[in-house]
Amino acid sequence: KQPGYRASTLHLEKGNFLKLRNLTIGYTLPQAWTQKFYANKVRIYFSGENLLTITKFSGMDGNADGMGYVTMRQLALGININF
Repeated sequence: KQPGYRASTLHLEKGNFLKLRNLTIGYTLPQAWTQKFYANKVRIYFSGENLLTITKFSGMDGNADGMGYVTMRQLALGININF
């Protein structure tokens, strides 16, 4: 410690957070529907990454990479068809 130096919590804040990182929701269509166009199985899905962060922290996301970039939100909608 330097002379006259005092530790302070003035600029500290809690970094608590709740984060939804990955979510995938899918639905497999009934075979009665899929047989109409000669498919055995059809599955529709939605997938997302970094969808939600709940925090009172005013700084950058704690999951940012070393370059200072915040992780991107990614969304995907897809369909799998088996014949």
